[in-house]
Amino acid sequence: MIKRILLAIPFILISLLLFECSSLSTTNKYNNEFMPLAVGNKWYYSYLNSINNKDIVLIKEVESIDIINGKEYAVIKNLFVRRINDTIKIYSYLRISNDTLYKMIYDEKRERYIENADAIFSLELNESARVQLDVDNSESKSEEEILNLPKISWMNIKVTKKSEDIIEFYKNTNMIDSEHTVKYKKGVGIIETNGSMSVGYKLRDYKLVD
Repeated sequence: MIKRILLAIPFILISLLLFECSSLSTTNKYNNEFMPLAVGNKWYYSYLNSINNKDIVLIKEVESIDIINGKEYAVIKNLFVRRINDTIKIYSYLRISNDTLYKMIYDEKRERYIENADAIFSLELNESARVQLDVDNSESKSEEEILNLPKISWMNIKVTKKSEDIIEFYKNTNMIDSEHTVKYKKGVGIIETNGSMSVGYKLRDYKLVD
């Protein structure tokens, strides 16, 4: 009996180790250094240049994980607070692949999902990339093929600031007043957005799941 128990111990230890590794993989799968996407993570934003800049006007929350078109996405609930008891809820979908953050929304007019690369964290300072604004081929077309697309079909992403903890992207879709910047902080997520015509937001508080 004792011999059987001793023989079983290595298998038990291996099983526990595999279970632990599996748990870590599941937990960390959506936790990119600059954009942690674990379910339950929440971010609270105020207007960037508002007089009452402490007023929370946007709350982002990772609500769940969903599979769309065969790929796993973090489902982001964007709650825009306009006035007391007056909110607008919009959903977006994020996934991370090969150090690239992809953002997807549902286009009601075309009745399909539209995805594009929203950030490429492996880019170095002043390095840029040109990405396609389409869900179907965003990962398959080469940069040369993207260059031949109409200007409204692609976007430039350039790193304008980069340190150990901060990375800022300048993005331009070659349409009038489309320029905007997005700043990420390691271990936190998006801390600031600013655009020529769009409303800018600044992070005021956040709660991340351990």
